[in-house]
Amino acid sequence: MKTSIALKGLLGAGALTLPLMAFAESNVQTGAATASPGATAHVDFSIVIPKILYLRVGTGSTYASGTLTSANTIDLITFSPAAGTVGNGTPVAGTGGDLTGGVETAAIVSNSGNVTLNATASGALSDGNGDYKYDSENEFFRSKLVDNFNIEHKQLRGYFLNGRGQRQQTANLAKDDDVWVVQEFEGGSQGIKTVRIVITVAGIQLRGPMQ
Repeated sequence: MKTSIALKGLLGAGALTLPLMAFAESNVQTGAATASPGATAHVDFSIVIPKILYLRVGTGSTYASGTLTSANTIDLITFSPAAGTVGNGTPVAGTGGDLTGGVETAAIVSNSGNVTLNATASGALSDGNGDYKYDSENEFFRSKLVDNFNIEHKQLRGYFLNGRGQRQQTANLAKDDDVWVVQEFEGGSQGIKTVRIVITVAGIQLRGPMQ
């Protein structure tokens, strides 16, 4: 008797703990109830969709098909203004880009809320105020001096002169403004009477006496 009572007690304790351990529903029907309403059970499930952020500028995977992949291609857009149009505010069409004619594809796809897009420039670009930076590596400032002995002299440095005759690397110019540009060259010597400054990219040659 003691053993039977103890066994029943264990079974009762086990029956009480089973609902706490179960994760799916179970339902038992007997007799006529097996036909109507029958035995039904439910299970809960969730689908976890990962967050994505897709940014395309230029060449990349198509975003219309839903298959998004990474691509390392960087497209180049080239602007080649003529010498007489530099700094006059005239728009210059570009060439290149994945759509040609200087046009790039731009697309953003995200399922994770609002997206903020920022742009930075690593090059020496000018802003709307007309800031110009003297950079001897820039092809528009690159030049050489040729003396009357047909000897070439390399440019050492260059800069702008402001209205007080002071050197500065950046000049802020409005339309129709002018500024002095000074370039210094290596290898000065006696006997040089005339010189030519050749700005290669623009096809310009400035001639004058050596003083």
